[in-house]
Amino acid sequence: MYSYSEEIDVNLLSLEEKDGINLVEKLVLNPRIAHKRSQGIDKILEKELKDSAIPSTKVLILGSGDSGKSTFVRHMRISYFKTFTLEELGYFKFVIHGNIISVLKKLAEKLELLRNSNDEFKFSPGSEGNQPCDKKHFQILQQFVLKKDLPPEIVTAIQMIWNDENIKSCYEQRRQLNLEIQETAAYYLSDLPRILSSTYTPSEQDILCLRNSTKQVTETVITTKFMKFKLFDAAGQTHLRNSWAAFFDDAATVLFVCAISSYDQNLIENPAVNRLVDAVTLFETIVNNKILKKAGMILFFNKMDIFQEKIKTIPIQNYFNDYLGGSDLKLAKSYFKNLFTSKATEKEIEHVLFTTSTDPVSMKKVVSSVTDVIIRLNMKCIVA
Repeated sequence: MYSYSEEIDVNLLSLEEKDGINLVEKLVLNPRIAHKRSQGIDKILEKELKDSAIPSTKVLILGSGDSGKSTFVRHMRISYFKTFTLEELGYFKFVIHGNIISVLKKLAEKLELLRNSNDEFKFSPGSEGNQPCDKKHFQILQQFVLKKDLPPEIVTAIQMIWNDENIKSCYEQRRQLNLEIQETAAYYLSDLPRILSSTYTPSEQDILCLRNSTKQVTETVITTKFMKFKLFDAAGQTHLRNSWAAFFDDAATVLFVCAISSYDQNLIENPAVNRLVDAVTLFETIVNNKILKKAGMILFFNKMDIFQEKIKTIPIQNYFNDYLGGSDLKLAKSYFKNLFTSKATEKEIEHVLFTTSTDPVSMKKVVSSVTDVIIRLNMKCIVA
């Protein structure tokens, strides 16, 4: 007896012999099977016809590396699909554990270097600077290669290393020590018992905070009642940008994402170049590209939560000499908005947004707003 599934295997449509009886013979001998099979095929065809009637639009998500492009895609997934598959959740768990291990390895390595150098470092009160961090746990973590689940000894090593007060001091002084640590590290490190649990399943917020560098152009298709969105998330590292042009044709919308909080940082791949200066140069190239002439442009200034706190202690003028607004948030936003939009000589910017992609509440409104803009831009592109 056959059971119907909308994701019916195409092999079931073959006429190969099964159990010594040709499938055609089975259908003839058992009308009930034939009827169920016919209903199943009808539903598949009906679904395909319905899907083909929904207009589709191509959206390019571009920007420098570590700007939050993939996080926006995950927001779209959460907004319209609500849930992730077990396979996806398992992958996210793997990435999150990898994020934690990577951060602690960097901190432990830096701490060891500091103890063996004459550099100034504020060791925790009461600790002896010449006493090394528990080398046993550090060595266990250093030699560990994450493949799937975390063994008990690794869980213990992670907890012991993070509980070391000097490791925490190192984390607090990461900027002075020129340590590149992902901004969401504190979120995970403050909740290790839950995340390291053997029964751990990533929450939506966990998924939004993870960092996984995109190495290629990935496509995500999101189908709504009114539109099928084909989102192309492109790797932002400088050496990977040459692959973008192949996806420019037929793009109705470009979402350009930049991390406004990176005004005081340099590119990892080129330490001589300021990240936000690189983003401005890249945006100028994209917004004036002739192939993208008909595509609408949406500009995201992401990581506003970090930016808002950072400008209180790290002057923007140290990196952008013509900025005169001090720590005033409104003036700072206006300055960078004008800096970017002034580069658009071939078209107008359809929408400018200041966002925090790890904030699910505000991003729900952003996703809704952007969806409306994309639909409008798609119609505009068709008419043009």
